[in-house]
Amino acid sequence: MNKLVKPTRELDAAARKKLEEVLQTPVTEDQQVVLEPAANLNGAQAVETPSVGLSKKYHVYEGLSEQEVDELEKIILDRDNW
Repeated sequence: MNKLVKPTRELDAAARKKLEEVLQTPVTEDQQVVLEPAANLNGAQAVETPSVGLSKKYHVYEGLSEQEVDELEKIILDRDNW
């Protein structure tokens, strides 16, 4: 899978505005936009690239199936049971 990395300072005004609309947050000149496909259309998982500088403690869903992640999400979002 190809990964696209583009500095935000290289975006024209219209592209930057669209990006901010999609992200629902402003972007600054010193940031980068990184786009990477997460899965193929046929459902096969894309090859994951390691996150640079991100501690392993933040990879909380690593190794879980989609079903396991969905079950955890339901539990976390069902605050009435807390």
